[in-house]
Amino acid sequence: MLFFLTASFDLVLAAEDVAAKKPDPEGFLLAMKKFNAAPEVTIVFEDSDAGIRAAEAAGAEVFVVRGFA
Repeated sequence: MLFFLTASFDLVLAAEDVAAKKPDPEGFLLAMKKFNAAPEVTIVFEDSDAGIRAAEAAGAEVFVVRGFA
């Protein structure tokens, strides 16, 4: 099942892929590097406070997702 989900995305990064966890921006910066994307043209969709802080620290625009109906 996991392969089915990851096959739907161009990149999947998990906690084991970085040394520092959120709110450290390392994961977002690594993703930007892999896509050769500058922070000022990056939008992060995030639902956790630590993730929001990490995305902001990475210099990305943040779309905050709060709850699903």
